[in-house]
Amino acid sequence: MIGEGYRFDAGVGVLRGLLERKVDLPSEVSIVGYDDIDFASSAAVSLTSIRQPAYQIGQGSASLLLEEVSPTKMHAHQQVLFRPELVERESTSGVAPMRIADSIPVFPSI
Repeated sequence: MIGEGYRFDAGVGVLRGLLERKVDLPSEVSIVGYDDIDFASSAAVSLTSIRQPAYQIGQGSASLLLEEVSPTKMHAHQQVLFRPELVERESTSGVAPMRIADSIPVFPSI
């Protein structure tokens, strides 16, 4: 599993490499990161990112786990979906719209 710090470092590395090569961001290349790391907004060119609802994912995970181990409740496996949010910053420009998935399956049905 690649940690959050690696993804941010990779995004910053891509930004730095493109800027060193005098690539005009975002008119020539757009970059989108994932997880909306705190530093994404303070990079040389602020990084557009997809933000996951971390609190809701944690809360949902804990709730399902407690339900799974509860001796008094009947547990049914289920798929839970969370809606990510696109945080637009300087690393992207207004181009033809792309369809981004409305939801991320977090707990696939078994």
